[in-house]
Amino acid sequence: MMRALPKVGLLAAMTAFAASHAGAAPPTLEFEDGLVASVPVTSGTISFGGVTVNGAPVVGSATQDVLQVNGNTSIGGLFNPLSISATEFNLALLGTTAQVSAGITGTLSPMTTLSWSVYLDPNNNPLGTADLIASGSFSDPSDLVSVGFFQPLVSVAESLDGPFSLTTLLSIAGDPGATATFDSSVTADAADVPEPGSLALLGVGLAALGLVQPVRRRVSRAVWRATPAGP
Repeated sequence: MMRALPKVGLLAAMTAFAASHAGAAPPTLEFEDGLVASVPVTSGTISFGGVTVNGAPVVGSATQDVLQVNGNTSIGGLFNPLSISATEFNLALLGTTAQVSAGITGTLSPMTTLSWSVYLDPNNNPLGTADLIASGSFSDPSDLVSVGFFQPLVSVAESLDGPFSLTTLLSIAGDPGATATFDSSVTADAADVPEPGSLALLGVGLAALGLVQPVRRRVSRAVWRATPAGP
């Protein structure tokens, strides 16, 4: 029975920690391509007009794309430049600091330009542009061949006090029929800075473990003293 007591204290701390992060709204995507806007979805994927937006149902791993925008689209006469925006909100991390990384690669047809920017909004506003994470402007000045472009990953640490949103904005301009392919990705990972509440809960669990060990030692000594000496 005494051997189970340390596990009880640790289990109580872990249960309280999980409960403090339960009930949050799921990550939600919205997407606009020209004048076409999607309804909010939590399925993780939206596609329209040659552009696909993927969101992460689980946030917290640097190896998992939180907001990915892939496109192979052409410029029309009515939408030039073509504006594309994608946002994911109700994102949450187990910490008060997010390490956000963003980058883009792609190819532009002759005489085509593309501008790109990524924002984090600590107030969780859809399409919020509070804090700029990364941006770039790319062009193909040639009138003969397509040109590739890329923006290396840019990483920024952002302070958080609750759910947040990420937004990717693109603007593509060129002659009617010009094409652009692109792959923009944003990841968010919790930095190694535990929340104060989490530290308090962990402290409670460790304190419970600390109290149990002296009790076990006192009981062991009492049993040893009460045991009759052998012949």
